Amino acid sequence: ALLKAHELARSFYAEQLHGATGDAARELLKRREVGPDAIEAFGIGYAPVSRDRLVRHLRQQGFSVAQLVRGGLATQREDGTVVDRFRQRLLFPI
Repeated sequence: ALLKAHELARSFYAEQLHGATGDAARELLKRREVGPDAIEAFGIGYAPVSRDRLVRHLRQQGFSVAQLVRGGLATQREDGTVVDRFRQRLLFPI
């Protein structure tokens, strides 16, 4: 289940890079001369500013909060809220 969650997260982040929320990230990649072939080859994605967009997306896919936290895709704050681990950054899956 965790592997599937990570696969879906990678796909989600790639979609965010190519969507409206990824404008600034795409411009940064362009300035650094990272072209579409490299973006595709390395699976580069973008985590949007939203604090829980990935969590909501994966919860809709049937993943539990515990799975997302255990998989390192989300963190649970002291007040119990669950938020995306990564926000407003380029991501290179490893």
